[in-house]
Amino acid sequence: MTGAGGYIGSNLARHICGTGAEVHVLLRPSTQLLLISDLKDKINVHRYAGETSEIIEIVHSVRPDTIFHLAACFKAQHEPHEIKELIESNILLGTQLLEAAAAEGVKCFINTGTHWQNYDTCEYCPSDLYAATKQALETIADYYISAFGISFVTLKLIDTYGPFDPRPKLIPALKMAAQSDQRLDMSPGEQQIGLVYIDDVVKAFVLAALYAEKMPPGTKKSFIAAPKEIYTLREVSAIFENALGKKLNIEFGRHPYRKREVMDICCGDENILLKTELVGLYEGLQKVFKAECEI
Repeated sequence: MTGAGGYIGSNLARHICGTGAEVHVLLRPSTQLLLISDLKDKINVHRYAGETSEIIEIVHSVRPDTIFHLAACFKAQHEPHEIKELIESNILLGTQLLEAAAAEGVKCFINTGTHWQNYDTCEYCPSDLYAATKQALETIADYYISAFGISFVTLKLIDTYGPFDPRPKLIPALKMAAQSDQRLDMSPGEQQIGLVYIDDVVKAFVLAALYAEKMPPGTKKSFIAAPKEIYTLREVSAIFENALGKKLNIEFGRHPYRKREVMDICCGDENILLKTELVGLYEGLQKVFKAECEI
């Protein structure tokens, strides 16, 4: 697994460890283990400095049944000096993993994509360079899928949340506004937000792996981890206030929409991986508040 040092990856690693499976995580030397410190005696950590030969050697020693590739560099609006990091994290690392999978006969590869690969359409149209790099890896994967019989599944994420989320995302921002009572400036708020609770995100990755195991060798499939309901930013804020029982000082329209803001979420029903037993937004927020006991 890559990305185990991040919020989603740490929760997925924790879940897989709980099943009794052997978990190996691939990390850069600088990556901290704060989010998986409780798993230090349950997982196998492999550090690498970026060379393809290192990754091939690690995969050779582990001989995994499945590779979960969650590591990524996210930039909603990139600067020129960030292009190298985007390419190395989102294209190079994934290609190195595919090379190692091909060399060692790993048949199941679970990739992480983004709904931003579909800018206001169900067809490929990247909203930003980050999304374009995600699509680039899928295109590169076509070679390895065809030549080496890898079963390749991409799970596209829209937006995610859960307890103790350290990422600078919407729900943590709303929590900080509730705690501080300071004004929170936002865009006009009509863009759609697809928030999926972390437990459902983990379930989706597990289902993606199970699906890959049943796929014929050399095939490819893409799924979307979609929420129970899709709301606008204004509606999400109102649901947050209702779940918390507190009015927030939110000023809509003080920030413009981002360039190429994704306003509408498009996900065909046939590509939604989880369709039942999903945690609704109100229920999920209550779970967050209960777990953290902060507000």
